[in-house]
Amino acid sequence: MKSFILTISLALFSTIAFSQNSVSELIQKYKGNDDVNIVTISGSILKMGSSFVDEEDADSKAVVKVIDQVDEMIIVNTSSVSKGREIRKFADKQVDKGNFEEMMMVDSEGEEITFYGRVRNKVITELFIIVGEKSDKTVLISMSGKIDPKSVAQLLQKTGMN
Repeated sequence: MKSFILTISLALFSTIAFSQNSVSELIQKYKGNDDVNIVTISGSILKMGSSFVDEEDADSKAVVKVIDQVDEMIIVNTSSVSKGREIRKFADKQVDKGNFEEMMMVDSEGEEITFYGRVRNKVITELFIIVGEKSDKTVLISMSGKIDPKSVAQLLQKTGMN
């Protein structure tokens, strides 16, 4: 009986730990660091903000469609070149572990933007974007939820990034 309870407890713990947003590792590392700004936005605040968007505008409609599927957004921002490199290493580590795959890379006017995703059952459960890998300023944007890849593709098409 004890081994059964222990097995169930371990299974629940590993499920909780695995479901935690992978960017939380970065948050713990840089929490309180003056060189790094971290902003966490809940899905309810995002949805509230999207209600003020002009639904008649096709571009805005594409943004709202993606935002409505996001449960949480985390933004990690730094002007430190060394911290920017560390963020890039974090992304590479996630890909090497098999947690994420590089979905797309855009090089626009010397600014590199890379999209990474974790896909389960044809749904993006976590998407993170790194902007400015070649510049002084690096921004990582993480979104978790149940995001339809078609919604992301439509958004990218509207922004001209496809």
